[in-house]
Formats: sequence, C-alpha cells, structure tokens
Amino acid sequence: MKNKKMLYSIAAVLFLILVSSTASAATLHVGSKLHYKTIQSAIDEAHDGDTIKVSSGIYKENLQITNKNLTITGTNYPTIYGARMWGGVSGMLYGFSITKNGAILSDGVNVTIRNCAFSNCGIDIIGQNCIGNTLLNNKIINGEISLYESRDTSIIGNHIYKCDIGLNIKGWTTCKSITKNKFSNCKVAVELDSKDMLPIMTGNIYTKNKVNIKLVPSVY
Repeated sequence: MKNKKMLYSIAAVLFLILVSSTASAATLHVGSKLHYKTIQSAIDEAHDGDTIKVSSGIYKENLQITNKNLTITGTNYPTIYGARMWGGVSGMLYGFSITKNGAILSDGVNVTIRNCAFSNCGIDIIGQNCIGNTLLNNKIINGEISLYESRDTSIIGNHIYKCDIGLNIKGWTTCKSITKNKFSNCKVAVELDSKDMLPIMTGNIYTKNKVNIKLVPSVY
C-alpha cells in the first residue's frame, strides 16, 4: 500500500511539472504594428519552449539564436537576411525567405529548418556539436547545403537548383537520411568525400545537372 501511495505521489508531481511547463510556454507576435517590431527583440525576450510568430514583411535582420529551444514561424514567407544558431540551440525555423547570409548552425541539437526559401545563400551545419538536425522541404537557389563534421542530420524533400554544388558533405559527417530531394540545373548536385554516404541516398531526383554525384576524397 505504501509503495502504491508513493507511486501515485510521484506520478502526481510529474504531472504537475508537465502541466506547469506547458502552461508557461508563450507565443510572441512580431510585426510592424505588434508588440515586437523586430524578430531579434522577441528572440531575446523569449524563454525555452516559446513560439515566435512573425507577420509577413521585410525584416533587415541577421537573427542570432543561442542557448534556447524556440519555434520561430513566418506567415507568408517574411524576408530575413540570415540566421545564426549556436550555443546549444534547438527548435524550429519555419516558413521564411532568406536572401543574403543563409542559415548557419554551429552548435545545435534537434533543430529543424523547414519550408524556407533561400536565394543566393544556403544552409551550413558545422561541427560535432550539431546532432540530429533536420532540413525539410526547403528551396535553395544559387546556394548550397554544406555539412562538415556534423552528426545524424536528415535531409528530406528539399529542392536545390542553379547551384555550383547543391549538397556538399565533408569531414566525418554522418547523416540519418538523404532522401526525396530534387537537384536541378546544378554544376555538381552532390559532392562527397566518402562513399559511406551513398547507401542512404535514396529516392532523390537529378535533373539537368552537369554532374549528379561527385566523389572528392579529403586528405586529413
């Protein structure tokens, strides 16, 4: 009986912690006529688990996201210049048009970059502290996805076109999956430094590229 009461008490405490955590999450709204006029001001004030919703428009910002778990979503593809994520960041960047500096992830776990449109820039995932991140359904023109020494990245359903190198993977990088991506009109669709990545590259489409897959072994 005592054991049952103890188990019930523990369960009740865990439930209260969960409810409290869920209840404390906030949604911050960004727009020219809203409380937060810039995305960065909302990021700076947000706490772990918060959602930031950004109205359509042009935000001349290079976002700095560090040491927080945030979901940042755009309405009708608001434009930003770039986003840098590091310092133990996690969460999601969803639905933005990114036009200059791209997205740089140098220290993040379980970050998802989804449904973003990159023009003349791309996505860099760099370093062994980048683990389990996902690139999903993004469009990249005249840029590239570059991975270096990151681990367990999933690259799914992206459309990469008119790029010098569409997907560039180097330096002991590991990926969970590279699938359902479309590479079009690239000089090199995919460049690898090891054949180890080939077995997980399934269901990708290559159209009008000069070279579909290029193997360039690195010297370390």
